[in-house]
Amino acid sequence: HSRGHIASWLVLAAIVGTTAACGLGPQPPQVAPADAGAPTERIMLVGDSLLAQAEPAITSELATHHLPAVLLDHATGGWGLLTPLQPGTASRPADLVGQWIAQEHPDVVVAEFSGNYWPGQDGPDDYLSVAWTSRWDTEADRLTRAVLATGTRLVWVIPPPRSSVETTWYGLRDLSVFESVVHPGVGLVDWWTPATSREGHWVLYVDDGDGHGYRKLRLDDGLHFTADGQERLAKWFVAGLRDLWDTPTTTTTTT
Repeated sequence: HSRGHIASWLVLAAIVGTTAACGLGPQPPQVAPADAGAPTERIMLVGDSLLAQAEPAITSELATHHLPAVLLDHATGGWGLLTPLQPGTASRPADLVGQWIAQEHPDVVVAEFSGNYWPGQDGPDDYLSVAWTSRWDTEADRLTRAVLATGTRLVWVIPPPRSSVETTWYGLRDLSVFESVVHPGVGLVDWWTPATSREGHWVLYVDDGDGHGYRKLRLDDGLHFTADGQERLAKWFVAGLRDLWDTPTTTTTTT
């Protein structure tokens, strides 16, 4: 199937979740500390406000598990795959990431875009229409190719559902996963699971069974995350990148 046909199918297959604003959530994944002497990994963050706001929690979570890292911050609120940093210029993520890689030499680029879109500035298409989805998909592929062309590892973040049950759109989640299918070797960090109930639905409050009861995940806009929510995202973020610090095993063969 062509990318356009798949994008069209994803729009037609959009699913609306239940109307519950709270639910039981999955428990965070277990993360092992790094081995002594593990190298410091340079992690470039390219994304929108969700990634920018979670950066302090990610830094804390990395330190908790003794995973040495330097975060190279290129996450900006209001930015999107279709949104230039400067209107009227070639400053979309795919236009800039190659320059940043050449200057800062990351070991891995982590990309997170939840679907920011500004009508008029980014084009005439209705948000989540077939045409918009096709354009978003094309830009995602362009960003992937721009990173891989430098020989740098790329990890896409599967974005959490958007502002409410009514605007939850499962296609954007699937399009992010699709990048790892089209381009073998591209990794994934799961931000859908920590932001949803065990059934995979949008929630405002979650109880993950840790004995603290329900905690508010989202701010009142329903899209951005509270400190508790950002901490939860950070746990899955670090779990998704944990293999960066694995020490290669050398096998000696005796004849």
